Amino acid sequence: MRIILVAILAALTVFSETPAEAIELSAIRRNAVTTIVMAGDIEPGDAEKFRAFWDTSEFDTFNYVVAMDSPGGSLWDGLDIGSFLRERGAETVVTRYGPLAPGEDEFSYREEHAGAGCYSACAFAFMGGVKRDVPDGNKIGFHQFSNSDGASNSNLMSTLTVTAILNSYLRDMGAAPQLTDFMMKTGPDDMFIPDNAQLLWLGIVDDGSFKKFRIEPKFDLPVAVATSLGNIDTRERVYEVDTFCLRGTPMINFYAISPERGLPTDIADPATTHIDGFSISSPEGTRDYGRNSFWLYANSNLLATLAISKADAWAIASSNTLIALNSYGASGFFLSARILVPVGGDPAIKVSFNDCLK
Repeated sequence: MRIILVAILAALTVFSETPAEAIELSAIRRNAVTTIVMAGDIEPGDAEKFRAFWDTSEFDTFNYVVAMDSPGGSLWDGLDIGSFLRERGAETVVTRYGPLAPGEDEFSYREEHAGAGCYSACAFAFMGGVKRDVPDGNKIGFHQFSNSDGASNSNLMSTLTVTAILNSYLRDMGAAPQLTDFMMKTGPDDMFIPDNAQLLWLGIVDDGSFKKFRIEPKFDLPVAVATSLGNIDTRERVYEVDTFCLRGTPMINFYAISPERGLPTDIADPATTHIDGFSISSPEGTRDYGRNSFWLYANSNLLATLAISKADAWAIASSNTLIALNSYGASGFFLSARILVPVGGDPAIKVSFNDCLK
């Protein structure tokens, strides 16, 4: 697939909104977070340049954030950078940083500024972030691709193939299908710049919450399922939340993205774990649960099963809630999920708990 993608896209670029200098990369190190600043045009070969910079900049850090301010450029390199960021679990943000003063280094303070833009190829790179943010005062933009000499994509024999690749990429990165529609309706000389509501609705930004639950049949039961790549990081393990009713008791399962991201034996074993309970916080208040209300699993993508009250099941189905397992020691693992529901509640969660709430 990668060979096909290179062959199709190597000659393509995406229209740049304004002229800019070639891509520039620098690092900012603060405590356990390394920010890689990416500014300027994305040119052919810049994906390799980005990977090389990353490899030489790896540091003792928990989180990587890539700050983007670019008018666009090489479509393939933008996609390649985005795929690389997803593989590495990096976050992305559209923002601008001031330059280093003489004598300063990557540990020096750099002021953050509004007015950044991430357009075209940069927008595809941005979508690779497991958590994505476009703060107020900054913009992101999408439009149709064009070839390197400025011809419209209608003149390209590979239009349908490239469109399918872009659609698949955006879907894999968590964007709503409608984003492709907006992009393809916007010509190469124009730019679709989503407003704050569209940023959320189209899945361009990801706040790490679990929302838009869907019903899936599991255990011969209707189970409400939601996933969030934006929730996971170096220590946070919860990628999927399931809600269901088992023998009259409302239940919640937490899952990791893979068994490799599961709990080690000493954390899951009741005799050695530091996890002694969990809490559910909603507009109605916070309820604490003890050891008899949850089960942990070792070396599995299933992390934990929680048994909850009917009152909390209704709260989860009808209001925004935070569910978090508690650790009395520095285990190095977080197991938590923030559930967001629309006005009137989440219909899938209500269905999953229906037999428990009768």
